[in-house]
Amino acid sequence: MQEWINSILITDEISAVVILAVFLLGVISVFSCACNFAIIGSVAGYSGTLGSTANKKTIITSSIFFLLGIVLAMSIMGCLVGYVGGFFIETLGSYWKIGAGIVLIFFGVYILDVLPFKVPALSYNFENKRAGIIGAIIFGITIGGFTALSNICCNPVYPIVMAAIFVKGNIFWGLFMLLFYSLGYGGVLAMTMLGAGLGIEKVSNLLSKSAVFIKYAGGTTLILFGFYFLLTF
Repeated sequence: MQEWINSILITDEISAVVILAVFLLGVISVFSCACNFAIIGSVAGYSGTLGSTANKKTIITSSIFFLLGIVLAMSIMGCLVGYVGGFFIETLGSYWKIGAGIVLIFFGVYILDVLPFKVPALSYNFENKRAGIIGAIIFGITIGGFTALSNICCNPVYPIVMAAIFVKGNIFWGLFMLLFYSLGYGGVLAMTMLGAGLGIEKVSNLLSKSAVFIKYAGGTTLILFGFYFLLTF
């Protein structure tokens, strides 16, 4: 996994290793912070509502459109972060390494929980969800948008991907990264909506242990890359 994290940060090519790494980080990130357990509960509740009012075909279709909503919202966030990173690179010229180094070190220190303060986390009320395909895709966009904004404050995995996108400074790279990240993240939630969340507590415990390793490996790696940018300026 350490090599996968490194590949995400340093590669400039789309490869199977990078795709798999980003996808798996998306899966693990669902279970890596408390923010997402409220989302899982909300999705399970939404699934229960569908199960009592809709047929099997509608449930499957709603799950697919729910996933598409998540992918759409998070992919847009990836493009925005890639654009902002590219803007900083063009604006700062050769000084972009200083900005990138500071950003990487900040994210690394934040992931390792050594900052003397906490970034305020967002909260959202997921009640009053509409049923049907339109409701499912709106619900997916809402979940994806909330995740894209809130997880950077409370998720130890998500900032690794966001920092990599910022440093790349490329809209298409940001789209690519969060596309596959959201497929992993949203895929777990869509499976939950389909009722495949049986035994989710055991899966949660297993992936939470993996998230702890990724937390320290990712945080340390970001700090090292940050100092590398600063020292090679």
